[in-house]
Amino acid sequence: MPSARVRTHQLMWQTKLEAMATGVPFIAVGVAIIKFGRPWIDFSNRVYARLPGRFQYPSWYHYLFGTICCAFGLLIIVVALVFI
Repeated sequence: MPSARVRTHQLMWQTKLEAMATGVPFIAVGVAIIKFGRPWIDFSNRVYARLPGRFQYPSWYHYLFGTICCAFGLLIIVVALVFI
């Protein structure tokens, strides 16, 4: 039968893995936005072209937003490893 210290260590790593798993969807969404975001930007620009302000998203906007999502996911994973 494992000692209390071994069980505590196992629970600690289980908690870390659960917290790290929280960051993985952010990374997946960020990669999807980077890879497949260009058609959404083009669609938004076509829709906004009819409005009075004629606002246009820059063509690199999906790269920026996807990178921010990935960075947030990595931040969650690093915080889970270091502080939990």
